[in-house]
Amino acid sequence: MFKMTEIFSATAESCGQFTPEAVTEYCSGLVREMVESGHDATPRKQKFHRAARDTGLTDGQVKRLFYGEWSAIPAHVFLAVQSAYRHHLDRARRRAEHQAALYRDLSERWDNECAGSSTGKPQKSSGSPASFYNPHSV
Repeated sequence: MFKMTEIFSATAESCGQFTPEAVTEYCSGLVREMVESGHDATPRKQKFHRAARDTGLTDGQVKRLFYGEWSAIPAHVFLAVQSAYRHHLDRARRRAEHQAALYRDLSERWDNECAGSSTGKPQKSSGSPASFYNPHSV
């Protein structure tokens, strides 16, 4: 039994993807993705604070991860970042679904409003919205 674990350990070490540097780079990429996502004009300091709140790390730890200043990452930090990244992806998925539902609703309303124009019947329009329509001004 002990021999088998040594073989698996040697295989994992030799493949090179589980080196401390690779894990650090991966974790730094996750933090960078969380901080840089969103196209709002929020200052980076606030984005660092939000990522720190989501991960349970300090603002300084998040900054050092973002800028790749760590040579090795403790396991508890890696697990906290990985969990926060999963929640980040879930929030992004829900936000995208909500946005898609809004666009679907807008498209359906547009199709319903323009349904009469595709039948070939001329639509009477004064060029102003219906709320400004005054029959006595014509």
